[in-house]
Amino acid sequence: MTDDNNLLKSPVFTPRPGWGGKLQNWSTGHRRELIMGAFVVVIVLGAVFFLRSEGESIQATPSPTPATGQITVTAQPRDSVTSLARKALNVYLERNAIELNAVQKLYIETELKNSVGETRLSVGQSIIFSEAAIQRAISKSRLLNDFQIKYFSRFLQ
Repeated sequence: MTDDNNLLKSPVFTPRPGWGGKLQNWSTGHRRELIMGAFVVVIVLGAVFFLRSEGESIQATPSPTPATGQITVTAQPRDSVTSLARKALNVYLERNAIELNAVQKLYIETELKNSVGETRLSVGQSIIFSEAAIQRAISKSRLLNDFQIKYFSRFLQ
């Protein structure tokens, strides 16, 4: 025997709109604000992507200036002073048809980097390398002793 008075009654829910219904009711009265908000978001995102791509599209080719005896190199994304020194050296070697081995090139890059100093570069920033400094470093690289060659060879492996 069950006692009907001891049974718990289930709650009775009255149907009303859930989150979707509430959002729909709100959006019908605020269409203009929604459209303007979406428009502003699209404009801001477009500006961010445009400015980002504009900064990375800078051409960064070394530009030799023979009249002044300098080589100007412009930084690209992820460049360092060492990589700019390498680019300047390659321009100089190509223009003057000079052949060097890998150890000599590494020594010269290091000399050029040390003459400029290790600074943080920005995309589009230019560094000027003097051809006289490059020539002095080439002359010194040809006089490397066995210990120096062994030392720099470690970094090439």
